Amino acid sequence: MTSVLMRSLIAILINLIGLSCASAQQANTSESPEIETQQSQAQQNENQQPQQPVITTTAPEGYDDLLEPQLTLVDIFYNGNFVGSSMASYSPETITFESPQEVVSLLSNIRDSEIVLAGLSLPLATNQSYVCFYQGQPGCGVLTPREVGVIFDESRLRVDIFVNPSLLEKTRLSVDRYLPVSTTGASMINHFSLIASGGEAREEIYTAQLSSIFSYDNYRVLANIESDNQDDTRLDQLSMIYEHRDMAYQVGSFRTMTQSSGFFGQRDFLGFRMQSTLASRTDLEQVSGTSIFVFLNERSRVEVYKDGQLIDSRIYSAGNIELDTRDFPQGAYTVELKIIGASGRERTEEHFYSKSLQLPPTDETLYFVEVGYPEDDKTESYPVAKDDGLARLGFVTRPTEYAGFSGSLVKNPEQESIEIGSYWLGNQIELQTNHAFTGDDEHANYYLLSLRHPDFFLSASYRRTYSEELPGLDDDLRLIAPNSRQTLINLGVPLADSILNVFARTTEQQGQENYRALGVSWRKNIFRSGKLLLDWTVDATKEIDDRRIATGLTLRFLSNRLNVDSSLIYQQQKRAQLSTNHLDKNVRVAYRNPQSSFGSVNHSLELNQTIEQSSATFQSEISNDYGYGRLEIDHTRDETNASLGSAGDASRTGYSLSSQFNFVTSGGEMTVGGNRQNRAGVMIDLKSIKAPGLSFAVIINEVERTRVKAGTSSFVALSPYQSYELVLTPIGETLVQFDNAPRKFTLYPGNVENLSWQIKQVRVIVMQLIDKNDNSFANAKLRDTKNYARTDDLGWVQMEVSGTAELLFIDGEERECRVVIEQSELSETVNFLGVKNCQ
Repeated sequence: MTSVLMRSLIAILINLIGLSCASAQQANTSESPEIETQQSQAQQNENQQPQQPVITTTAPEGYDDLLEPQLTLVDIFYNGNFVGSSMASYSPETITFESPQEVVSLLSNIRDSEIVLAGLSLPLATNQSYVCFYQGQPGCGVLTPREVGVIFDESRLRVDIFVNPSLLEKTRLSVDRYLPVSTTGASMINHFSLIASGGEAREEIYTAQLSSIFSYDNYRVLANIESDNQDDTRLDQLSMIYEHRDMAYQVGSFRTMTQSSGFFGQRDFLGFRMQSTLASRTDLEQVSGTSIFVFLNERSRVEVYKDGQLIDSRIYSAGNIELDTRDFPQGAYTVELKIIGASGRERTEEHFYSKSLQLPPTDETLYFVEVGYPEDDKTESYPVAKDDGLARLGFVTRPTEYAGFSGSLVKNPEQESIEIGSYWLGNQIELQTNHAFTGDDEHANYYLLSLRHPDFFLSASYRRTYSEELPGLDDDLRLIAPNSRQTLINLGVPLADSILNVFARTTEQQGQENYRALGVSWRKNIFRSGKLLLDWTVDATKEIDDRRIATGLTLRFLSNRLNVDSSLIYQQQKRAQLSTNHLDKNVRVAYRNPQSSFGSVNHSLELNQTIEQSSATFQSEISNDYGYGRLEIDHTRDETNASLGSAGDASRTGYSLSSQFNFVTSGGEMTVGGNRQNRAGVMIDLKSIKAPGLSFAVIINEVERTRVKAGTSSFVALSPYQSYELVLTPIGETLVQFDNAPRKFTLYPGNVENLSWQIKQVRVIVMQLIDKNDNSFANAKLRDTKNYARTDDLGWVQMEVSGTAELLFIDGEERECRVVIEQSELSETVNFLGVKNCQ
């Protein structure tokens, strides 16, 4: 390469020398004009114009081969990566590959190799003006050819190949389709809850419920037992489920599905159900949304913004790449992609994206079949079937990324109905329709519109059933409810630092009074300073015959743990031909501490006064590893007001409480606790080591979920239908030895993974070995396949032991030194044992 450049420079110099010699010869052969004086000669020289040299691109005589194509080995780069080398001939304008088929074999993700081969078989423009000379240089290093193009850097003999994206295969994100099969074995999760209320002038009511899941790998049994002060104790549901990949089978007592049906509500059912399911799909968050492909010339970071907010940032390899959208929120919206290449070049793109988990992935269909008998009224302590059978089947499909359809068929001895539905997801708009028909000329319609615009948001729904009374038809067998109509409209308009809301609601149902409500509200923040806010509100509503107009101020103090709300609302109200003007007062103080010694606690006290009554309400919530509890006490006093027709003063006190906890068994271990209903989890067994002050952080999927003390066991609630990776990390000054490799497991509903570790406490010892001749046992190695230790020149050694141990050291002369470490010598984390004599 150096010789080629030298020859080019010599040719240019010779060309210039030749031009100079020609000019000199022409000057010597021309006749000189007469010069009368020195001044006139100078004037003539000043006016004389020098002759311009002529530079040509042709090689001088003897150097014609400099502009001929040069044959050499070039390095080939594709998508910014070196892929191989190949012979090519080049000139200043073009480059031609000697073996284009060999070059094509070096390129990946080529969809149409014949077109690419044809393009690489022709002389290609070198595009040397696009060569980059420094990182981040704009307008270089990137080429978008019609088919195939190159950028040839002659100084480095480097060829970057570029292929039009339409000729490339799309590189889809690789995600496992299904969860692995569960291997947890037998386990049981029981959830107990209690709700009770009562007080003065109130009926004492309580309901207790026990929900149990007994599971073995992918099989599980569900049982639900209820007890109250009205129907005593009753087995509400009992069924068995087997689940594998995208299919689930259930038999027993359960509730019917609402999928594909907007008018046939849930009912208790005795029978069999088969359904396709997405629960065990691991790629659901990805395939339920629009696919976004982006072409990257080089390895790049892609930042995704929604409404100016960063929602995702990942690094992708070069190519026609599908973005990972699993963490994108649901909805339909436009995203902005900021693409930052490894070379520093940046560009932006916009793409429309939609995700809905209500619909299956594109080009897939979900279906179900239910056959059995509806349950009779809860007159027995166990489920009892009716005499009339029932069959249901339905489906939901998504033929495109933006549209879906559903359908269902219901049949009982008296009626049959068919229902069809449609779904459409557009840019910031969602539409849904449902239509049902029966063989008795009954029908029903439902429409839903949701629209989100930067300047407003609107939601509206309309539901109407057309069903007349049919003689002899049991109401329990009716598939469409009696005549009814329901309308709901809600409009919101943001206005600077305020918001305007308008709503309308109507309900008409056969045999009941019609309900109509219309309202408008406006809220504006008029003062803000640190944690203090002052809002002004205006409301106007009409509900049936009641009318209300109100305006007021709300002062709020917001902090991490203490919140205070205080409001004064002036109202003008007209009810049953009676008009009143009054001032309502409300104060609420709330305290929250998520890290108290009792767990997460929430306490609040609210005082309220209206023209009708005054009230005080105290509420307390506690949530921790043992369970959840809530207590609410309210005291109300009726105000005497002649204008309202109240002639007396009455006060009353009431209460309500709720509590829940879990009882979990797995692998012979039992534990009680949990502040919510758990459907799966992992049991951590650390009973193998007892060390005061030692605890372990439980890291699950790179997030610390809890801490477990040594010598105890603990249950960590987790969501089902997920795979997990758990790592145990010791906390404290105590040294321990155990296998800290990650534990991987998969959970389905009812599964409890039981994990235990063999953990040994490690002590550090420092000692000097002395042989039988009272000499230092120097430079001796410990004979142990698992641990390494060596004495120094004076026989001193520092090492770790887990308890009583017999140690054998061997020096360079193959002499042995045996010492015994007793447990009584290991009282500290670091123990100085002094001199130890060899035995």
